[in-house]
Amino acid sequence: MATYTRHYSHYPNEIYTPHEFRDADNSVGNLINDIKQAMASGHYDDAQRIMSTYAGTLEPYVLNTEHINMIEEETRNLEIFAKSRQQAVFYQEDEPEYAQIDDVWIS
Repeated sequence: MATYTRHYSHYPNEIYTPHEFRDADNSVGNLINDIKQAMASGHYDDAQRIMSTYAGTLEPYVLNTEHINMIEEETRNLEIFAKSRQQAVFYQEDEPEYAQIDDVWIS
């Protein structure tokens, strides 16, 4: 049986903390345009510098790889949890060989 991963997630011991991302608005529009222009002209270091300098301001507007990895891990752990809790019902004469504890056998 698969085991829970714990890089980002503490499920099922702790519930996932949702994030509230925002659409870009006038309060960060100039920063986002500066970042896009820097990237478009190949100045990735400048784009990273802007993002680092204004990380706190930009945080609610940026869905980054860390968030995606966290969502993926939470989904995987939820799948493991659900599969460990599923119950099967067997309708057959003989006891099934592959029945798990808490499964139902009706003969």
